[in-house]
Amino acid sequence: MSTQYDKSQRKIKKIIKEMSGKYRQYQIFRDFIVLSACTISNSVDKQQWQAREKMYMDTIKKYTKEEADKFAKMLALMTLAYESKFGDFIGELYMTMEFGNDDAGQFFTPYHVSQLMAELNGYNVNGQGTITLNDPACGSGGLIVAYAEAIHRQELNYQTMMRVTCNDIDFDVVKMCYVQLSLLGIDAVVMQGDTMTQKMNEVWLTPMHFINRKREQQEERTTKMVNAMRELLGEQKEEQLTLF
Repeated sequence: MSTQYDKSQRKIKKIIKEMSGKYRQYQIFRDFIVLSACTISNSVDKQQWQAREKMYMDTIKKYTKEEADKFAKMLALMTLAYESKFGDFIGELYMTMEFGNDDAGQFFTPYHVSQLMAELNGYNVNGQGTITLNDPACGSGGLIVAYAEAIHRQELNYQTMMRVTCNDIDFDVVKMCYVQLSLLGIDAVVMQGDTMTQKMNEVWLTPMHFINRKREQQEERTTKMVNAMRELLGEQKEEQLTLF
C-alpha cells in the first residue's frame, strides 16, 4: 500500500525531471535543498538572516516564478511525507535519483541499517532528562532520524528530549541534514566542517533548538521566581516567630 511518504517522493522526482533541461536534475535538487534550508533558517535564526537571505536570492534568481512555485510545492510535499512516517526521505531521494558520487565515496546508509544501529546502540537519559547525540559524519541525517524514531517508539518525546550536534564536510549534505531534522522537529546544531581539524564554516540551528532554549530559559526564570518567593516567605515566618 502506497503511503504519503512514497507519493511525495514520486511527485518530487517527477517535478525535478519536468524542470530539467535548462539545468541538470542534480542542480535543481541542490537548489531545492538550499532554498528550503534558507527558508527554514530565516524563520528562526535572526543573527544569520542577512547571509541566508543572500544565499536564497542568489539561488532563486535564475528561475521563473512558475519554477519558484514548484520549489514551494516540493517543500510542502516533503513536509507531508515526514508527517506520514519516519525515514531518511532526502537521503533516499538523493540515492534513488543517482546523485551519489562514487568517486567521492558518497553513499548514504540505508535507513533500515540506521534503524538497526539505533536499536543496538540504545541511548541514555541524563540527569536533566535529555538524550545527547553527536554524529561527526552526519550525511543526510538518517542515523539521527532513526534515533528519534527509536525514542518515539518508547512513547518518549524526542522533540523535547533530544539534543543533537552533528557535522559533515560536504556543504550540500549539511543542508540536507538540516532540512530533514528541522521538518521532523529535532533539536540540532548542524555544522559544516572537518571533524579532524574541528574547523567549522557554517552553522545551522533547527527551529526546535530555538524552541527548547526558550522553554528552558522560561523554566529557569520561573524556578528563580519560585525560589525567591520561598526565601521571602521563609524570612517573613522567621520575623513572625521573633515577634512572639
